[in-house]
Amino acid sequence: MFANNETGYLLPIKEIGEVLKDHPAKFHVDAVQAMGKIPIYPEELGIDFLSASAHKFHGPKGTGFLYAKDFHFDNLLHGGSREDKKSWYRKHHFHCGNGHSTGKITLNI
Repeated sequence: MFANNETGYLLPIKEIGEVLKDHPAKFHVDAVQAMGKIPIYPEELGIDFLSASAHKFHGPKGTGFLYAKDFHFDNLLHGGSREDKKSWYRKHHFHCGNGHSTGKITLNI
């Protein structure tokens, strides 16, 4: 958690990233409360994964994003051709709406 949703307290993300720099664990940060309110640079903070919900920064409800440092994931589940067509639509619809709201935040910071 980057920022506490009730108190507004910012957790020491950079310090945690420094501790984990040489550790095999991957560092995930939930940045939903901080996104759009403070500048966030995952590489500088040592973050491997960062997630946020788009509705918190004026994006479409029910969408969000996951920043992932250059990692490869193996699929645990595989769908058929029907699922591939639907996922293409959903994926691109998500990117369009989410990208538009992120652009607004970037311009306002």
